[in-house]
Amino acid sequence: MKQKKILFVYGVYSIHAEKRIKIFLEDDRFDVSVISRHDYNIQGINCFKLIDYRDNVNFDNKPKWVRAFIYLKQLMYHLIFIKNVINTFKPNTIFLQTLLYPAFFLFFLKKKTPLVITFWNGDVTWWAKWDFLEKFFKYQIVKKGISVADYITVNSNLAKECCKKYYKNQDKIIVLPYPGVDRNIFQPSSNKNKLKIKLGIVSDYVFFCPRGLAIYLNNEQILKAFSSLKDHIQFTSIFIIGNSTPSEIHNFNFLIDKYKLKDYVKLIKHQNAHQMSELYSIADLTISISSNDSQPNSMLESMSCGTVVLMGDIPQIREWILDNDTGLLCEIGN
Repeated sequence: MKQKKILFVYGVYSIHAEKRIKIFLEDDRFDVSVISRHDYNIQGINCFKLIDYRDNVNFDNKPKWVRAFIYLKQLMYHLIFIKNVINTFKPNTIFLQTLLYPAFFLFFLKKKTPLVITFWNGDVTWWAKWDFLEKFFKYQIVKKGISVADYITVNSNLAKECCKKYYKNQDKIIVLPYPGVDRNIFQPSSNKNKLKIKLGIVSDYVFFCPRGLAIYLNNEQILKAFSSLKDHIQFTSIFIIGNSTPSEIHNFNFLIDKYKLKDYVKLIKHQNAHQMSELYSIADLTISISSNDSQPNSMLESMSCGTVVLMGDIPQIREWILDNDTGLLCEIGN
């Protein structure tokens, strides 16, 4: 049986991307490769890693004109790199996980291969709605992506309705939830105290914020709330910093000092599935009050571990969470 060649194009690390790669990788009918700025070190695939100058911790300290020159040079290099990979690998299908950089480069290449785009909800519901200049360019990227795709998958009905504005063949817009949760890994722990000791946590309460430090996650709001809580209860708040840049981490540490939470906040890097399960299990509350979201894997993982979730009250999340029933919803900005 001749294998179908599948090429994924992603930006930085994504747990959703990794899960989708593995779905095809575990099927003998497919030969899988990926282009990404992240090194997807998964056995059985070819990972064509894009060298990214932003991985250099000193990049932000360079003069603006130097950064601009580096960016332009990198754009050309990445475009040629992606074109060469496609010509060499000759995929039968190309999957784009969102249209974040570098996925939209595919629009500048002659379309020879069926293109499937998996939109995050934010791509079509808010990504193109920041300042005027960004809105113009991102709107054009989203509009172009929707028009050239052979199939589009989204993970909420709201995102599907947004896509319908640009896509004539609506039968090709498919609501497809992310691959979900491995219930053999994410399950309630029978010994929370033992896990707390293992992780060096001695406080009465644990709050887990697993999403990273992006602006749309409203982390300053969370810290401000914690600052008014610290005089009343003993707690530890754990934040996953994920793919945060050095400047994002620096700014977050500034906020920790601003709200006098140094003894209450614990920052940790990316964890594997078993470590994440332990963190969910010891938490009294998993918090993600995102202003703009899709179907957070962390929400499903937390619920699978029996931990209450506190989520931002937005339409996509209301497709999953009923307030005070299957979780808690928080008005954005409150």
